[in-house]
Amino acid sequence: MVGGAERDVRQTRVLEALRSSRSAKLAGIYHAAIETLAVAPVSGFELARVSVICHCVRELMNGVPSAMSGIDIPRPDPNSDALKNRLPDLLKKVDLAVDDDQESVPVPNKAAKTLDELIKSVAQEQGRNRRLAIAFITDGSDDKHPAIRQWMSAQRFFARWTHLDRKEDGDRDAPTDVVILANLRIVEDVIETRAGLFFANLDAIEDILAAANAADAGGEA
Repeated sequence: MVGGAERDVRQTRVLEALRSSRSAKLAGIYHAAIETLAVAPVSGFELARVSVICHCVRELMNGVPSAMSGIDIPRPDPNSDALKNRLPDLLKKVDLAVDDDQESVPVPNKAAKTLDELIKSVAQEQGRNRRLAIAFITDGSDDKHPAIRQWMSAQRFFARWTHLDRKEDGDRDAPTDVVILANLRIVEDVIETRAGLFFANLDAIEDILAAANAADAGGEA
């Protein structure tokens, strides 16, 4: 599905898997991504379109591990964005007078503590993403699995193109639909695989419940 093509069978399966695994919000996010991809880009609006698609897929990747496997690895609190937002107020009255030859620059105690928290928070967030991928893709059994590396690479790709105000990407051409779809395919393949495990487990649970109900009914008789 590139620039106006019909949704393919695989994408329909992924969408139904998300809907059926009690992930209606994530199904909606995925639907928004593939529907936006299905519409040819308007001249001059290419980056905005890419940002919408990548934002949706980033949210999908952030939410689907918990939705489809029950994994819960809390985010650090406060998170890195909250800590970054504190720094301007902590430093606005400070003249740092940074010189190229200076090896160290004195900063207020509160600012230094916030910087320390920020560094630790970023490290925790990066580690959390990888731990989620390992737990989701391999049930934590194989932290070297090639699919984990592919998932993390796709996650970095979608995060990079989510925001339009990043200066380092300001002069670069937007990724093509072919590149976006190649990264999306990684996400879809993992969801399809996980959905098979999810529904197999669900069927097993339903069989157990059915057997228990039958036994109860027999006992009552």
